[in-house]
Amino acid sequence: MNTPEQSAETNPSTTVDKQQPAGFWIRCGAFTLDSLLTLLGSVIIGFLLTGSYWFEYPSLLSIVTVFVLFIIIHIFSPGKFIAGIAVVRIDGSLLTYFRRIARGMGPGMLISLLAMQFSSMGHHAFPEVFVSFGVLIMGILVAIAALPRKRAMHDYLTGTCVVYIKNISLWRKAVVVCMGVSILVFTAISTQTILLEWVNTLYDDKLEPNNTPETATPLTLGKSVDGRVISGNPDYFSVEAKSGQTIVFQLINLGGTKDWARFKVLDSHTKILYEDNIRPLTYNEREHPSPEIYPDVKLSENLGYELSVSIKLQGVYYLVIDESKFHDKPIFWKYRLTANIDSKE
Repeated sequence: MNTPEQSAETNPSTTVDKQQPAGFWIRCGAFTLDSLLTLLGSVIIGFLLTGSYWFEYPSLLSIVTVFVLFIIIHIFSPGKFIAGIAVVRIDGSLLTYFRRIARGMGPGMLISLLAMQFSSMGHHAFPEVFVSFGVLIMGILVAIAALPRKRAMHDYLTGTCVVYIKNISLWRKAVVVCMGVSILVFTAISTQTILLEWVNTLYDDKLEPNNTPETATPLTLGKSVDGRVISGNPDYFSVEAKSGQTIVFQLINLGGTKDWARFKVLDSHTKILYEDNIRPLTYNEREHPSPEIYPDVKLSENLGYELSVSIKLQGVYYLVIDESKFHDKPIFWKYRLTANIDSKE
């Protein structure tokens, strides 16, 4: 089977100078199509090898798989075929498979690392992946718009250029160009999302400082409080209760980076009455402690969170809200908290 490049080179007398060079947008769309095919193929192979839709953790096998797939797809390049463009030698000579492989090694390694980023961070990584992919495209292809014959960095390194080899219909060209435009639009949106999330982790809400029992925010029964917790900067709230009563804390999710809240309940002497944790990489799976460990506190989840605390001794009790980190990166969570007392008297 001939590649598009081979078809373009069957006539050695064809001069590269007479062929129209492919510009940024058409190459961006073709590169995006090839990259998406690489990721799709990796998902299929990951499922066949591991029984999961992706390699659970980054590994040498997963990196090599993505790299080899990209090189194969780069050689035959369905994206360039759809776009009606092909890679040719700048001097008009035949483009060998070795040169094709060498030309794809740099982008292939970058795509492999990008795929590993998505693999290790899961579906929550879409903004980061779009930004990385957009930066990758810009880094590889941005020189096309300004340099002679619209050659990118890897074209200069391998003595190649990308040219149109056939006329394609206007709608077909529009589809390819739109692929390139859309990925950069998603990159811009994702960049904005990440920057906003980062900014939100820099400032405290109006309840601060309330990150210790001494500075805890006292709650008025039945009155809601809106808060925003940042990873590593927990929010403390206090409620007074009598023996035999039950404190009911109700929390509603108001948004934020992720809903990865962790809860802790302390008594008047800051003894831990309840503490849980979650596993961020397993899609918010919460580690519920055994009821035998914390028999006086019960957590239920239904369109929010509800913690019921059975009071044995009169005093002040504390609810601590924290947010898990996302790959060691601080994130924030907004919530609405209400405290009530159920009395058995």
